[in-house]
Amino acid sequence: MFTTLGPLVLAIIIGMIIKQSIGTPANAEHGILFSTKTLLRVGIVLLGLRLQFNDLFSMGVDLLLYASATVVFGIGLVVLIGRLFRSLPTPTFLIGAGTGICGASAVAAVGTQLRVKQQDIAIAVAVISITGTLFTLIFTLMYPYLQWTDEQYGLFVGGVLHEIGHVTAASSVASDAAMDAALLIKLTRVLLLVPVVIIIAYVYKQKDSNTSSSPLPFPWFIIGFLLMSVLVTYGNLPDGIVNPLVQLAYVFIGMAMAGLGLQIKLSAIDPRSFTLLLICILASLLLSGFGMLYVTWFL
Repeated sequence: MFTTLGPLVLAIIIGMIIKQSIGTPANAEHGILFSTKTLLRVGIVLLGLRLQFNDLFSMGVDLLLYASATVVFGIGLVVLIGRLFRSLPTPTFLIGAGTGICGASAVAAVGTQLRVKQQDIAIAVAVISITGTLFTLIFTLMYPYLQWTDEQYGLFVGGVLHEIGHVTAASSVASDAAMDAALLIKLTRVLLLVPVVIIIAYVYKQKDSNTSSSPLPFPWFIIGFLLMSVLVTYGNLPDGIVNPLVQLAYVFIGMAMAGLGLQIKLSAIDPRSFTLLLICILASLLLSGFGMLYVTWFL
């Protein structure tokens, strides 16, 4: 079973076990945050060294259409199910942004534009983290039984999982081709955060013209990922340089996955949060079904 899960998923599980059993000291929080934010992004940038720049355009419009469809479908599902559960619209939309786009980063960006309470952002981030980790484990265990190529599996998890960390962990159990495909589709979804936030800012401004707009987010690490791909494609870098840097990327990402597990606190789920968690799980199930059909029929 451990071989099936892979080291990145095991890092998440170990982090969760430590958090639920003995907890983490307060002075470790900055290090955990550094791992899950900075080290993860540095690791993703370095993984660009594995990908030929020309491969980025091999799927072209198909990649953008799939990413756009999962973003719209993911947000729409959460909003619709939230209405059925009579959940408050703002926390529900935060969950929708995290489910459809890029997890906690989307929650924070959208929450900033909507001027929501920090408590609501914290609850949404916790819900997204728990749900994303649950589905990462499910997809990892499903992988040996799926009648797909590794590239199709990568496109699937990259299109439906919540955080970049979740996508990296789930795709790592397959092959380099799976992880490359997963990162391509996930980073495309991350880029779509920018137009989504612009639309939200415009609508919110129309409703309340007295409020000033917050700075728009831009995932700069994606530029680094693309630059690494250009460098390895046209820079004639020797394997003696590229291979150690790629291995270092996996070390950083492994540390980030452990940090992700250390951030999950199951006891933080109260009755209100449980409703949002249920909404997120149901929407993620339906989004997964949509992703499966899309990958099978169109990719």
